[in-house]
Amino acid sequence: MDAVASSRDGDTIAAIATASGIGGVGIVRLSGPRAIDIAAQTLGIAADALTREVRVGWARSPAGERLDNVLAFAMRARASFTGEDVAELHGHGGPHNLNALLSSVVERGARIAEP
Repeated sequence: MDAVASSRDGDTIAAIATASGIGGVGIVRLSGPRAIDIAAQTLGIAADALTREVRVGWARSPAGERLDNVLAFAMRARASFTGEDVAELHGHGGPHNLNALLSSVVERGARIAEP
């Protein structure tokens, strides 16, 4: 997702924000009004507990399955580059893992960002 890509119509978007292929680290970025809530749900924590401070936690599917041990943080509206709420999940790279993380946030209400 481009750094200046933003949501439209008040929805929350999500995308893999790192190059495709095999890599050590991969990022799933969410942007929009539910970005922080969705990322926090993925970690099983309260939305107000997700701040600019990097935290470590298990990303889980909506069914509770462990997906990856991730780093996560949030940037609240007006203090982010896009002016919207933004959250990032930094997990292990590779298409399988990143697609699982992306699917998890989409199942919670984000939509996949358009080019």
